[in-house]
Amino acid sequence: MMKKQTVSPVHRGIVVIELLIGLVIIMLAGLYAYARYTHYLEELEWGVTANHLSTVSRAAKSYIRDKRDTLVKRVKGGRSLTVSAAELQQAGYLPAGFSLKNTAAQTYQVGIARDPRFHEQLVAFVLTSGGKAISYAGLRTIAQKVEGAGGYIWPDNVAVGAFAGWEMNLQRYGLRATRGRLAVWLSSEVLGTDRQESDRLYRYKVDNRPDLNRMHTDIDMGKNNLNEVNTVNAGSVKANNGTFTGDLNAREGTFDGDIRSEKGWLITGNGKGWKDALHQGGFYMSDKEWIRTLNNKNITTGGQIKAGSVKSDGAIELNTHLQLHQSAREGDRCPKGGIARDSEGQVLSCQSGYWKGTTSSINNAGCQWYSAPNAWWSIKGEKVAQCPKGSVVTGVNWVQWPVEVDDEHVDVLCCPFK
Repeated sequence: MMKKQTVSPVHRGIVVIELLIGLVIIMLAGLYAYARYTHYLEELEWGVTANHLSTVSRAAKSYIRDKRDTLVKRVKGGRSLTVSAAELQQAGYLPAGFSLKNTAAQTYQVGIARDPRFHEQLVAFVLTSGGKAISYAGLRTIAQKVEGAGGYIWPDNVAVGAFAGWEMNLQRYGLRATRGRLAVWLSSEVLGTDRQESDRLYRYKVDNRPDLNRMHTDIDMGKNNLNEVNTVNAGSVKANNGTFTGDLNAREGTFDGDIRSEKGWLITGNGKGWKDALHQGGFYMSDKEWIRTLNNKNITTGGQIKAGSVKSDGAIELNTHLQLHQSAREGDRCPKGGIARDSEGQVLSCQSGYWKGTTSSINNAGCQWYSAPNAWWSIKGEKVAQCPKGSVVTGVNWVQWPVEVDDEHVDVLCCPFK
């Protein structure tokens, strides 16, 4: 039969003590870890608060620089003024949707006064108010993380910088603040004077400060566009290409390439036209009838010049022959001074109103008299005698009988060409 073993009372006490020691160690480790984690969360929260305060500080600095002339007048005589975060947001210095309270539910305000050392310069403090007080450790941490001269209020109405780098009695500037709140000092050096320019290009117009909207160097758009531009005022514009959907008005223009119009005309006014700059020639119109050459320049072409008629005020010179495409018939009537050719190519000239060949002569042996018909040609009392084709008039005979007798003779001597 087996015997039952039992633990000695002395051993039972040792095990209990070991368990208690283990539990105490675990509890202490948990408390330490919880404290460390809590501190870590506080550090994160204080960092967020510092960044939030830095954003408000930058907005306040821009606002004061933009409104400097107005603010100097408002704080005249040692007075101070306060600008809320809501005013900064409404004026566009804080983005829409930006929270106007920090993580401790404290609100922001900007206290502005004259610098006691330099009467014509401004000094400002970004202060928080309301909400719950931040611990001393939190104040010191936030002050270290804020951009610029970060600080905190400790005690009331006294602003102390990070690492005790500066200390200001706010009542000296006509301002008040409560302990446990934050502060940022904007010195006169940070805010600048009316002789100093801003370090950024302003998007909005600032009264009496056109320099804030002026660039002092080139702008590189990185191949991006400039959109919705109303008017571009420039000494010169240089571009690779340009597209205009409206009118292009200019006093002068210089082009290295062609000027091309796809659907319109090249239109000039005031008697102007086209001119070659090198040779000083071109075309223009000074009346409604004629196109003229500038400076009476000559016109030359290897092709043809075609017109309804060609008129010359001077002589016509040809380096080759004169080609007449249509023919005339010798003996036909013609305008005086005309030149033509017959069907065989013989040159004809208009003499005495008839075409005559250059080798033609009168055949005197063949001359005959031709009489007008014995009747009136018209009511004007005319009689007409004509030569037949191929002959010309070389003589005229006119005889009239007594008035009461209607028997006048009108005769012409017609001689044929040889």
